[in-house]
Amino acid sequence: MKIRTGFVSNSSSTSFSIYGLFMESSTILELVKQTTGREFKTIYDLYGDNVGGLSRYACDGYAYLGAEWSSIGDDETGVQFRERIKNTLVRVLGDSVTGKIQTHTDYISS
Repeated sequence: MKIRTGFVSNSSSTSFSIYGLFMESSTILELVKQTTGREFKTIYDLYGDNVGGLSRYACDGYAYLGAEWSSIGDDETGVQFRERIKNTLVRVLGDSVTGKIQTHTDYISS
């Protein structure tokens, strides 16, 4: 993973702050398979309804899976947002992830 320390041109990058998980991509894919019975080859094969509309970012064999704080609903409190994301992650990955859900902020450059 590369971290930007100054001006960067002609690079592909993303900056994010999500409420969710950070773990090995292979672990996420295995948990999805165990919980839903569906098999995916990469973390980017998970999209839309496959992960309850959650965002995913991957780099160097690890992945973030969750929802960006900017996606909190106008009628939603922070507690309701966190509960919604937790319920979605548990539905997709199983109960074992409950204690691993938190806010993650990162900058990924490739």
